[in-house]
Amino acid sequence: MQTVITLFGRPMCSACTEAKENIKQVSKYTAFQYHQVTGDVRVDGPAVLAEADFYDVIDVLPVVIIERGDKVLRRWEGVAPGVEEIREAVI
Repeated sequence: MQTVITLFGRPMCSACTEAKENIKQVSKYTAFQYHQVTGDVRVDGPAVLAEADFYDVIDVLPVVIIERGDKVLRRWEGVAPGVEEIREAVI
């Protein structure tokens, strides 16, 4: 079953950028599907709002969710997970 990493963030958010870079580092060594949702759930329209609602993302960013099938393996809110934390969750 495919592992999926979803990142909710904003372009000018330093922790969001750090999370994205850490996910990129892990992708060099481990295969997974990556999905990024960028925007403000309050102003960027129904598509962002629908995904945010599905994952219970309110307004604390970044939110990084690692899933395999229907199971959430790890979730971080308001902090950028480190490379090692992401790698361990994906394996």
